[in-house]
Amino acid sequence: MDVLRQRQIEALTELYSYNKKMLEALPSLVWELEDNMQSNTLSYLNSFLEGLNWEIQVTNRCLNYINEDKIRLNKMQVSNTMDQLNRTILADEYIAVAEVLQNGVEAYLKDMQEIAKELI
Repeated sequence: MDVLRQRQIEALTELYSYNKKMLEALPSLVWELEDNMQSNTLSYLNSFLEGLNWEIQVTNRCLNYINEDKIRLNKMQVSNTMDQLNRTILADEYIAVAEVLQNGVEAYLKDMQEIAKELI
């Protein structure tokens, strides 16, 4: 196995572990954003977004491996979801942010959990 492939497997292994935490955190974040804002909700959102950004970076670095023998992840669909998330955040539309997290980001996280499990 070449060095690049080994690093991709290591990165997906880390993503698999971290992704579980992201999926566990998502429901409470969505609940808060939907109209239950707490004093730390925006900080919570920022921390979640930092983790999501890390996962996107890992995904991008491993995409050729992820989709090597078949299309497991549609990069355009993920990109559209992230663009939608960015637009709602920039507009301070937190109920819309919650919807994108619940409907788009959660699907991405679940897909990556399955993909990482399969490839590691």
